[in-house]
Amino acid sequence: MGMDVYGRNPSAESGRYFRANMWHWRPIHELICTLCADLLDMELIEAMAFNGGEGPDNQEVPSA
Repeated sequence: MGMDVYGRNPSAESGRYFRANMWHWRPIHELICTLCADLLDMELIEAMAFNGGEGPDNQEVPSA
């Protein structure tokens, strides 16, 4: 089982699709928790730990 990540309106082919198995997703998610806590709310970040389709609605992020 793995996590399939699809880009929304990607600007490059490399942003269309990314797959990581469950063993690799955990450290990726830990990086998201560490590096994106100022861009995304913690409820969304926690939901992204599971394969339920959660993620940002668009590519916009609030300014710091």
